[in-house]
Amino acid sequence: MECYSLPISDTYRFFNTFDTYKSLANEAKGATVIRKVNDGCKSFLSNSIFTKVPSSDKICKQFIHIYNKLSNTFRYKKNTASLNDNDYSFMNYWINDALSGSSVDSSIYIQKLYEKLKAVDNEFFTVPLMVEKFNNMKFHDLENIKILIDLYNYKDEISNIIIDCHSKGEYELCLYNTITYNEKYNEAIINCDDCSSNFYNALELFKCTYNKEIIDYVNILLRNKLNNFDYLQDYKYVLKEHRKKQFKRILTIPILFPMFGLLLMLFFSNMLTPFRQLLLGEIKKIRDTGIYEYGSKKLLLRSPDGENKNFNYGEYNIGYFSIRDDLIY
Repeated sequence: MECYSLPISDTYRFFNTFDTYKSLANEAKGATVIRKVNDGCKSFLSNSIFTKVPSSDKICKQFIHIYNKLSNTFRYKKNTASLNDNDYSFMNYWINDALSGSSVDSSIYIQKLYEKLKAVDNEFFTVPLMVEKFNNMKFHDLENIKILIDLYNYKDEISNIIIDCHSKGEYELCLYNTITYNEKYNEAIINCDDCSSNFYNALELFKCTYNKEIIDYVNILLRNKLNNFDYLQDYKYVLKEHRKKQFKRILTIPILFPMFGLLLMLFFSNMLTPFRQLLLGEIKKIRDTGIYEYGSKKLLLRSPDGENKNFNYGEYNIGYFSIRDDLIY
């Protein structure tokens, strides 16, 4: 099955071709804009909605840079500028992330920005911008996208490490790093606080891509040198295994603590036995001196459960072996 045939929502759609977008946001921050763009972005900043957003002029310049980069990318051997659904998915994420520190609705912001820039110069947008494709994203979707971006970046790191390992013949290092990476993937699933089916579908796409591009490649590369590397599993399997571990932990604690306590009791019981013997000897001495009288030479002795000791003191032979208190004559 082709990875990119997997179902994915518009919110996460740009991960279908993530390599196209992974460096675009950083490039936009340091991009040099022409004077027309600079003047255009400053011309309407006194309008109400833009005053509510810190650094609105920077957002305006960066958005135009991203738009120009994407709209002028020729795809599928077509020599026409265009924007596709993946582009809109990325731009929607980017503008929502840029506005996340404010209370402004991103769809309204983009609509106003588009109108103002077109009024300044109609040539700002050589390809019409479909503002209806922008929407206000939920906070958990923004956070989940950042988790996915981190995973894709880790994937690139492990790819470079594997190439380096192969060139040096350090195959154990490759194994260690892939295991560490698999743990990062599992943690992303386990620690997700607000996961939706859309996010899990995006994870399924990532899993498929990683297994094909990394694990399949490294297993062929290192054949007969190491055991096959483990594939990433789907989120259902990861969560199931995590619950099993939790269940074992829940069972282990109530069992181990009582056993540990019992061992301590047995240990200290043996340590205290000489003290009991000494105490019983002192009781006999007190009785011999006649300080206490208990009727017809009765002595009430208390012994704890579990004892079975006999002490031969001649006339006053003392024994205790029962789980209850006994009266010895």
